[in-house]
Amino acid sequence: MFLFGEQPIYPRELAGIEGYLTFHQATGLDEIGLSDARNFVGTPEIGYKIALCQRDVAIYLAILLFGILFVILKKKIKPLPVWAWIIFGLAPIGFDGGSQIFSQLIADPIFSFIQPYFKFIPLRESTPLLRTLTGFLFGFTTAWFGYPYVEEAMVENRKVLAAKFARLNNSTPKR
Repeated sequence: MFLFGEQPIYPRELAGIEGYLTFHQATGLDEIGLSDARNFVGTPEIGYKIALCQRDVAIYLAILLFGILFVILKKKIKPLPVWAWIIFGLAPIGFDGGSQIFSQLIADPIFSFIQPYFKFIPLRESTPLLRTLTGFLFGFTTAWFGYPYVEEAMVENRKVLAAKFARLNNSTPKR
């Protein structure tokens, strides 16, 4: 994602997104070499890269939205089973992000010594929509998996602290 430029994103041509200048068209840099893209910060015309991508923003937004939902429903939501978290949260983001980074690492000229062994893996670029969707699923299911357990632990801690304060107040001499 880019701020203060002509476009919010500059996808690689490989993503196949129409209506946007590609990263190569905008910068003139090689789209395959990850180090060039990583080191590029931005320009006043293109905008400036931010440290978070669409996937990251979606993760944090989903965690926030689940937190609001959790409070509105009076913390009565049961924890998501671990199998559901793996299937609906971890697997989609793992496949999307993992397959993209693995295919791009293999294509990077730095790793030319292993390229002949992995020719069967196609070069892949995720789209902003897919990044957002998988990030949202991961954030929402992770919060659903974790928030109920955190709340349960906090309820127990509140009871212990209340008992300690009650003992402390009863044992303090009155003046």
